[in-house]
Amino acid sequence: MKISAKFRRRLFKKKNVFEGWYVRVLEPKKSINLAFILAVSLYEDDPHAFIQVFDGNKGENRYYRYPVESFSFRDKTLHVGESSLSFEHIAIRLPDFRLDGEIAVTTDAGKRSSMGFFRHLPLECFQEVVYLAATVQGEMETAGEKIPFSAASYMEKTYGKSFPFAWFWLQTNTFAEKGTALSMAGGLVLFKGFRIFGFFTHFHHAGRTHLFSTHNMSSLDITEEEDHVRFILKKRRCRLIVEVRHDEATVLVGPGKNARMRRDVEETLSARAHVTLEHGRRIVFQAEGAFAGFEYTIEKKG
Repeated sequence: MKISAKFRRRLFKKKNVFEGWYVRVLEPKKSINLAFILAVSLYEDDPHAFIQVFDGNKGENRYYRYPVESFSFRDKTLHVGESSLSFEHIAIRLPDFRLDGEIAVTTDAGKRSSMGFFRHLPLECFQEVVYLAATVQGEMETAGEKIPFSAASYMEKTYGKSFPFAWFWLQTNTFAEKGTALSMAGGLVLFKGFRIFGFFTHFHHAGRTHLFSTHNMSSLDITEEEDHVRFILKKRRCRLIVEVRHDEATVLVGPGKNARMRRDVEETLSARAHVTLEHGRRIVFQAEGAFAGFEYTIEKKG
């Protein structure tokens, strides 16, 4: 799967499904720490498109509704109202906010699907990493002030019938070593009447992307300490240890049963992720990524 294929629409022509793109724009020196969600819900009693704007510094999320007809995909670009998104540009047009930026991908997630062959199964939720890291050059206008920026970015796509029963999600690309990036996700989903747990992790370092996932027989152990959550992933002789410390989360809106947009999703954009990559007994990489996006509901499963 090329990056363009991962971006393209996957929405099946059914009722009670959702499809959304999540993109971050981060430049700490100018206090820009934003996430945008451009999406549509086809919940039959309330079909609509929407844009969410999450300000990680202020801990505020805004939800803008649009008629479902305003959601379209043409010329390799997603459109919601007057806003648009592709893997080359982003244009957000809201009554009280504007942002324009040109995207240059620096670290993609490889040609393979994040979910491997699981993307062909009749699951309730699917996720693809579009790119792990990119730079966005542009200008933001808010409260009458125009702010030029050169920001870091990340993009993913999620679609299906509902979010998992419980899940974790982590993303950061702010390591001191340029090009290093991490994206993790896992969830407890319904499959043929059973709840099954699956996960994937992309860690890119020194020109190579390490993929730990359910479909390539990697293992995952999660432990909750007093002040952090620790993830230990193993695949053959490689071991990835991720310790996440996070602050208070902000409530975003996510899809519940039948893609109804009524589910609380608690997320922070200011977590810290300490990452260690080992190969055998040798430590290959060890550093901390700041301004990490983090969601964690595993303790609520079942």
